Amino acid sequence: MLKASTAWDDLLLEFRNPTFIFGEEILQERMHSIAEHKHDYYQMDYFNHGRGRIAIAGKEYIVMAGDIFICNPGDRHEICCFKSEPVERIMVKFNPSVGDAKNHVFPNYIGNLGLLPHDQQKELEHNLRRACIEANKDNVLLSIALFTVFFLSMISYLRDASLLVKSGCIEGRNHRIMDYLKRNYNRPITLSDLSNLTGLHPQYLCHQFSMEMGIPPMAALTRHRIQVSKKLLINTNLPINEIAVRVGCEDVYNFSKRFKMIEGLSPLNWRKKHSS
Repeated sequence: MLKASTAWDDLLLEFRNPTFIFGEEILQERMHSIAEHKHDYYQMDYFNHGRGRIAIAGKEYIVMAGDIFICNPGDRHEICCFKSEPVERIMVKFNPSVGDAKNHVFPNYIGNLGLLPHDQQKELEHNLRRACIEANKDNVLLSIALFTVFFLSMISYLRDASLLVKSGCIEGRNHRIMDYLKRNYNRPITLSDLSNLTGLHPQYLCHQFSMEMGIPPMAALTRHRIQVSKKLLINTNLPINEIAVRVGCEDVYNFSKRFKMIEGLSPLNWRKKHSS
């Protein structure tokens, strides 16, 4: 029986000598899905491109580029790709050090490497790809070393940047939608886009999101755009129409109207009030 580990340090100790079983880089075909299955080893998936959904141990997640997931032994999991953007992922099957390694459980969602500085993300991707290449050449020791460096660096970088997901604090579907909105606020987003992203009916999506987050998804997007625009109003001399475009609002009149509705002042008057 697997027991949850609450300390990443305990799990890191088990990577002194991992067993690298298999690794490969995969391009999922459009609309290709991997049916639900399980196995008796750990599997890590790094999604470096595309969008989709992954279900692990009864929980569903929206997959975005940069995401890292780990399936623990016995976790039932499946992957579904979206037809508009096929998924590219690097899959690694592994076991930590010998002994009681399998007594611990990784959080299924680890974090997103795309939120790290560009050089750190590229370093991690490079080591992971090389580990897969060397493993498939039967260069066992080198593949283990590269994977170990990748894994320890990944945890260290994510933890230092406060992006490491803690055990027991895995993001749910609605939090992942919110994360998507915050990352893509500067481009047009519709409810239909979110529906396609999640595979949920728009009305059901709105209901579930509002129940948990206390606000409909498009209203949450608007509020985030307003927060970003306030920073631009204070810290730059950009004209209002340029700020509107930068936060994803092509219609400056509609942007100003929503800004005033939330803040009580037009963007121009708000800027004058808060300028030093």
